Amino acid sequence: MKHAEQLYYRLGATLYMPAIMPDLAQRLTTTQAGSVVLCTEDAISEHQIESALKNINKLLMSFPQIKTNLFIRARSPQVLSNLLSLATIEQIKGFVIPKIDHSNVYEYKEAIEDSGKNSFHLMPTIETEVAFDNQELIRLRKIIDTFSVGIPCFRIGGNDLLNLLNIKRPDYVTIYETPVRIAIDNCITAFRPFGYQLSAPVFEYIDDENLPLLKKELMLDRAYGFHNKTAIHPIQVPLIQEILSFKNEEIDLAKKIILHQDKAVFKEAGQMCEPSTHINWAKKVLSIDGRK
Repeated sequence: MKHAEQLYYRLGATLYMPAIMPDLAQRLTTTQAGSVVLCTEDAISEHQIESALKNINKLLMSFPQIKTNLFIRARSPQVLSNLLSLATIEQIKGFVIPKIDHSNVYEYKEAIEDSGKNSFHLMPTIETEVAFDNQELIRLRKIIDTFSVGIPCFRIGGNDLLNLLNIKRPDYVTIYETPVRIAIDNCITAFRPFGYQLSAPVFEYIDDENLPLLKKELMLDRAYGFHNKTAIHPIQVPLIQEILSFKNEEIDLAKKIILHQDKAVFKEAGQMCEPSTHINWAKKVLSIDGRK
């Protein structure tokens, strides 16, 4: 298994599109999102799966020069197998795996291994009851450790988790003001110390009047260490990518921490810098900045 961390920081806002949309090529050409997911799961109905697969194949055949980081959300292990059998499938970056847990993780692994195609990346989505049990998350992580493909990040399915609790988030609170915050905490502690990155849950309100609340949530996403977030509408993309990217002052601070890493503590920009506890953050920031 490969963590594929550098790819994670190129994802930016991950814009989801139903795979049955007739103008996918045009949308992919004009999107400002750092990554796009063509969805064959919740965004379409069961009877539309065959049409979605045909539409994806048509897109990949007629649009060979895909610039964005393109993923496909596979509805099931069988749909993943069907996608992997497409002659054009090597053009995409990888797959989003929905609702991954102990009931299906081995089926998804088998679909990948049976295909013999290990160059893809997988983004498993935590959105079932397992999210509320830290020990079960750890068990799941150890299984995914055995996967032979790259894992840029785990995604957190906020709306599915709210659905498990019979809650619909109102338009005046962030995801961190709902019980899903507990699941977010669990995912962070179960995955991030072991080299995995995570994507922040979707913000489901898309009118201009909701952008201030999205901004508030994004600031909390940053505080939680997220640098990628699901987007469901193009209007969300610029704000997500602005707030979740590293700022020049952070890059400058990281450089100074590296430069003074032999010191126990020093003051910079009105804050205490302690290289022994900030060094990992600084190295990460500079490795990402050096990639640009």
